[in-house]
Amino acid sequence: MVNRNGFTLIECIIAFTMLSGLFLIFSISSQGLNIIKQHHNYEIQKFQVTRLVDRLENDALNYKIIDANDRVLTIKNVKTNKTYQFGLWWKCLCLYRNDGKFLSYMLGVKRVAFKELTPYLYVITLEFDNGSIFKEEIYINGQKA
Repeated sequence: MVNRNGFTLIECIIAFTMLSGLFLIFSISSQGLNIIKQHHNYEIQKFQVTRLVDRLENDALNYKIIDANDRVLTIKNVKTNKTYQFGLWWKCLCLYRNDGKFLSYMLGVKRVAFKELTPYLYVITLEFDNGSIFKEEIYINGQKA
């Protein structure tokens, strides 16, 4: 009489095949969830950029551009006669005043660039830490085209 205290080779192969199938389903599901998460993050950033442009255009009704380069806009509030710099500091897109006070507009920005199209129209390019890039037009001095 033969005493069998284990699994046969065929039983082990079937078990490993079933286990590898479960791992395959899990990996495909997790990749799908990552794609959904990336798309969700992109949509959130797109909304934040749209809000940023709206907020800038509303705030910029009293601003006058003093100097503009590809990384910083130097602007002056004509009502308060205060000078500000709008640009990127430590991954924060901020409006800085000379006395050190600032207004934060957006976090997680890797790079910002400004390009003048007309005297009142600028293109702002924002690149985020996750690689998303947005290009939007902003109007300064309340000049609407």
